[in-house]
Amino acid sequence: MFYRLFILLIVIFTFTACHVVKGTARGVSTVAKVGWKTARVTAKVAEKTGKLAYNSGKAASRAVRTAVYIVKGKQIVPIERVGNSLYVKAQLGRNKVPVQLLIDTGASQTKISAATAKKLKIRLDRAEKVPVQLANGQIVSARGVVIPVVRLKGVRVVNVAALVLEKEVLGNSDGLLGMSFLNHFVFQIDIDKPELLLQQKAK
Repeated sequence: MFYRLFILLIVIFTFTACHVVKGTARGVSTVAKVGWKTARVTAKVAEKTGKLAYNSGKAASRAVRTAVYIVKGKQIVPIERVGNSLYVKAQLGRNKVPVQLLIDTGASQTKISAATAKKLKIRLDRAEKVPVQLANGQIVSARGVVIPVVRLKGVRVVNVAALVLEKEVLGNSDGLLGMSFLNHFVFQIDIDKPELLLQQKAK
């Protein structure tokens, strides 16, 4: 009787162990597949991240340091309203070329005309070509440059990223003042007065 019970226990144990081993093997196989897929996805992410870091590194190496100067931490700059457009008088470059710029808070970059760039003696043949989409959807060619100085009344920003539009799409305007300048300040536009308030950002 004891012998039969012993044999039965061995059979049950063997049967259970086989299923456990099979189940474990399947689990290990599944984990291995998940691990392989995860590794493959991680590799792709790492590859893309590496490329982004490389491109960012190249861009950073070409970047120049921007410096901001503002009198008394706050300046009120008079602006001119023409219809729905707002213009501000500025001086560009170290030779203080007088210009009138359209204020455009929707533009990430400040833009100037080719004629203005010529007055600033900016070498466009050395500047990188950049495709730019206009408000009407048209794609035009531009040149990425750095304006040495942009002055507005008691405000001065050194090394402002800008685009020079090769095609005369700015009309009679010298250019537009975008966020590459405005983003250095806490700013407010009062269209009733009209005026532009520029305040130094808290450090």
